[in-house]
Amino acid sequence: MIYYFNPDTELALKAGKSTYYIAPAPVRQMAEDLALLPLWLAGGDDVLLTEVEPPAYYLEYLQTLFPHHRFPRILTPNQLEAVHRSEPIVPWGWNPTLMTKLKRWGFDVAAYEAAAPARYLLNDKTYLEKVDSQLMQMGLRSAAKRHFTIRGVAEAEALLSQQPELFPGGGFLLKEAFSSSGRGHRWCRPEGNPPATPSEQTTKLSAQPSTPSNQLSAPSEQTIAPYEHPTAPASPLTPLHRQWISRRTQRGEAIDMEPIYNKVLDFAMLFNRTADGKAQFCGYSLFETTAEGAYRGNILASDAAIIHLLSHYIDPALLIEAQQSYLQLFSQLPIGLTGPFGVDMMIYHESTGNGNGYTLHPDVEINCRPTMGLVAHRLCNRYLSPALSDINYHFNKSSSSFINQQDIKHLQERINPQIPLGHFVVEGSASNAQLLARHVADSQTHPLVMDNQGGILKGYLPLTPVTSTTRFRAYLLI
Repeated sequence: MIYYFNPDTELALKAGKSTYYIAPAPVRQMAEDLALLPLWLAGGDDVLLTEVEPPAYYLEYLQTLFPHHRFPRILTPNQLEAVHRSEPIVPWGWNPTLMTKLKRWGFDVAAYEAAAPARYLLNDKTYLEKVDSQLMQMGLRSAAKRHFTIRGVAEAEALLSQQPELFPGGGFLLKEAFSSSGRGHRWCRPEGNPPATPSEQTTKLSAQPSTPSNQLSAPSEQTIAPYEHPTAPASPLTPLHRQWISRRTQRGEAIDMEPIYNKVLDFAMLFNRTADGKAQFCGYSLFETTAEGAYRGNILASDAAIIHLLSHYIDPALLIEAQQSYLQLFSQLPIGLTGPFGVDMMIYHESTGNGNGYTLHPDVEINCRPTMGLVAHRLCNRYLSPALSDINYHFNKSSSSFINQQDIKHLQERINPQIPLGHFVVEGSASNAQLLARHVADSQTHPLVMDNQGGILKGYLPLTPVTSTTRFRAYLLI
């Protein structure tokens, strides 16, 4: 396979059918600085395609750390051979500009172009309204109408006035069709709402290595209390919100409108679709976002640990139902749609909910491409010491499907605070000097410690090179 990191996909798709889209300077900088990130996804027989040759010292550093691991070959377009151009391509995302690049580099992209309309549709946030309906038809217990496509201010106003029960507290979130990681989002909170409430907070994963969290939080009094706004105004749409909607819909764009939930945590299910059209479930990732929805990082935990944590909020059988629903949904896609898929989900609390009040939101977003969660999952499976796999969650499961205070106490008592969970973080800085200084400090403060089999036990590992010109880095910290 040929891997390639191009983090501008949603922006390029937003630009329409342009085949020569140029991303903003910070996004181009990210693409260059994190070009080696797919190295942690690829295997020894794969190729990682980069437009600039990586620093030799970094590749030597990795080979020294992992002498028995086969990393992919790293080639520039000029170094590709004919045999490589027939390999399946796994970019960070498909868009018309990437197709143009690949053609220029000698690839035959006819099959990818044929599958492109379906792939672009899946990445469109307004498609989630249809996914809501599909999941409901499949009988998924937690499926509900959560996404609404609007094409003007009048439609938003009508939805709010005619179905206010869909928007508890009167707040909602607007998303551009090709938004990503908080970009293209507009939060519409009722007047008087604090900027960040329990509804938009998760167990915080610090981007500062000096103060990492060392465990996953079980439900507590602080996390389950929903924010209750006493009186919601007739319409939370301000003139700025109306202008935001009008500008986009007048250009012919549709907008995804959804309620703001009392979120407890974010996680994702990871899938892969093979060339014969079969969908496979690959595992879970647990991640954190800011109050505005921007990605902050992942917690490196095994699938077993994540499932156990989720089962303290919801019936674990519901996870299997959601998994089976997406396997069915993805198996119905056109044959040419292959590669990784990530489905972002959340658990949220509502005072009128069933059971313990926790609910699974099964379709926050669908990413028809590799994701940071997939990188985190591969890091756990390939590079962490087996001694870390489930040591924090190695205890008997309660017979109850739902959380109770005895479970919470048992969970807190059995977590070993001396063995922290790992973090996978992507970080940017306006100053390359500051980023380099943090990298040096982290290397000195958190030296890498490995077991006798080459598995990581603790410490800091830069997952991409950090130099005097770097403004983005990805790293692992335990």
